[in-house]
Amino acid sequence: MIDHRRLIGLSVLLICMGCADDGKPPMAKVEGTVSYKGKLLANCAISFIPTNSGLRTGVGKTDEAGKFVLGSYDANDGSPVGECKVVFSLRGPSKPPKNVPKWISKEALQELYELGDPLIPAKYFQPEKTDIIVTVEKGKLNTFQFELKD
Repeated sequence: MIDHRRLIGLSVLLICMGCADDGKPPMAKVEGTVSYKGKLLANCAISFIPTNSGLRTGVGKTDEAGKFVLGSYDANDGSPVGECKVVFSLRGPSKPPKNVPKWISKEALQELYELGDPLIPAKYFQPEKTDIIVTVEKGKLNTFQFELKD
């Protein structure tokens, strides 16, 4: 004989497990483009840094057409909902160090290379200096077109 109370209890438990909190804050999809001086930028790193501390940063990189999609916990899952400072990073090729002794191996030399020159204004590299703040809204695809300025 089936105990209906147990069956109902088990059903409620399974439903609740399916609705369990995954520990992530509210998230929303984020995509867009990045340009500078009227040109779409390829390989530009972009980060949405939530102004509420303790939340993960949404990160991405532009493709050859200057388009990006952000991910925070998983690839392309977006950014936490709320206000975010936006930072960008794009540099030229790495530069070999100057005055290197001849005895240094090629492998060791690679470790000594310096960062390439910034290809966009340096103010966009740091959250303390960026002037771009956006709000990621829950329940929608958030699309942004960023035109970086000098």
